[in-house]
Amino acid sequence: PAALVTGLSYTFSVSGNAKIFVSFVVSPYTNSCVPCFATHPAFYLKLDGGAFISTYEQAIQGGAATNIQIAASNLLQTGPGTHTIQLWGQNIGFNSFGLSGNNSYSANYMMVQVIPQ
Repeated sequence: PAALVTGLSYTFSVSGNAKIFVSFVVSPYTNSCVPCFATHPAFYLKLDGGAFISTYEQAIQGGAATNIQIAASNLLQTGPGTHTIQLWGQNIGFNSFGLSGNNSYSANYMMVQVIPQ
């Protein structure tokens, strides 16, 4: 099942309609080999606890330790009120994956820009 990606959620309030530009980068890795099949980390944006609204997936070949970066962006619309945008992740492949920490060669972050209408 999908799980909330730690630290990649954002809550904001708007007094009217707004467009929300969301951009994220995650750095999944795998270092297992069972027996060296690819794994498929999938990431989803969720607005206000509703259904998943976007899917971003990347295959990572098994075998040697592998680090990649997945970057994506999306433009959402919302009405007045307090809203929360979250990034969720799920493995839909054979091997497990983790997320690299923020360091000199990889980062996990989400940027949110609220554009009042």
